[in-house]
Amino acid sequence: MSCDERSSAEEDQWHSPTLHMDGAENRPLLEGASSRRRLRTISSSSAEATLMNYYPEDPDFSSIVRAAEAAIENGVNPQIISQGSSGSYFVKKMSGEIVAVFKPRNEEPYAIMNPKWTKWLQKKCCPCCFGRGCLLSNVGYLSEAGASIVDSHFELGIVPKTRVVWLSAETFHYSALERAESKTKRQLVNHFPEKLGKRLNPDLPLKVGSFQLFVNSYAAASLMLRKFEENPLPDTVNEQFQKEFEKLVVLDYIIRNTDRGTDNWLIKYDIADVGALNEVPNLMIAIVTQRTAKTGVS
Repeated sequence: MSCDERSSAEEDQWHSPTLHMDGAENRPLLEGASSRRRLRTISSSSAEATLMNYYPEDPDFSSIVRAAEAAIENGVNPQIISQGSSGSYFVKKMSGEIVAVFKPRNEEPYAIMNPKWTKWLQKKCCPCCFGRGCLLSNVGYLSEAGASIVDSHFELGIVPKTRVVWLSAETFHYSALERAESKTKRQLVNHFPEKLGKRLNPDLPLKVGSFQLFVNSYAAASLMLRKFEENPLPDTVNEQFQKEFEKLVVLDYIIRNTDRGTDNWLIKYDIADVGALNEVPNLMIAIVTQRTAKTGVS
């Protein structure tokens, strides 16, 4: 086996971690290098994404991704999230409603295309303080998708569904060379549509990353915990909160998470119907990749 073939085989193995669980996710988190090489011959990024973002076992998730792709094609581009140390984006559908948070692989905290340069500066100028040595760089998107699979397998219900998805959008962070190449190809296609229309792909390159469904009416744990200190929860809700929090602890133990802070998990406390229907207030916890969320809590 040649060096190139061996390297390709190793890359395929690394990017195709299939989980064999009864009734659980059996689809690789990310297609291997050979699949990506075959798809590079396709002339349209939208066609490429359609083939890559294919989830036959989950039509509801597929429809959300299709809606996001359609919105991007019609100019409703993802919006960058100002908080956090990586490039992460609110993904919308045609109406402008946020449906997911997308975190591209090459815009993770220490990745080359991260639009927030503070982590890059930290790595270059102060390598002794560079993150946590036990973590691999630029595989966070796989960890986030994997956490969703583990959550689903153990029926914990605290991680919004997260999958590996390929997207391309003008608002993502691309190099000047990539943008210039896309612009040049688009001009050529416009001038020679019959000759070059099917041969040149003017779209910006697809980016692979984690695509986590957006959750509404949740608030940051730091905010809600302060409110609970000021206004203690009833005993029945306290018990509910303890059970939800224990699920979070169990999940973090299983996936060996060492980065759980009050900025990356949310709490939803629904008391709207209490009294009218004589119901116990509903309290829920969600573990999220985004470090911000639009909430219905004031």
